Amino acid sequence: MAELVDAPDSKSGGGNIVWVQVPLPAHLK
Repeated sequence: MAELVDAPDSKSGGGNIVWVQVPLPAHLK
């Protein structure tokens, strides 16, 4: 998980935030 976020974080920056927030709650539900 950290690796996936680190890669886009350097490129998109704010875009990675949405990517992480989507799968997190979706998995819990």
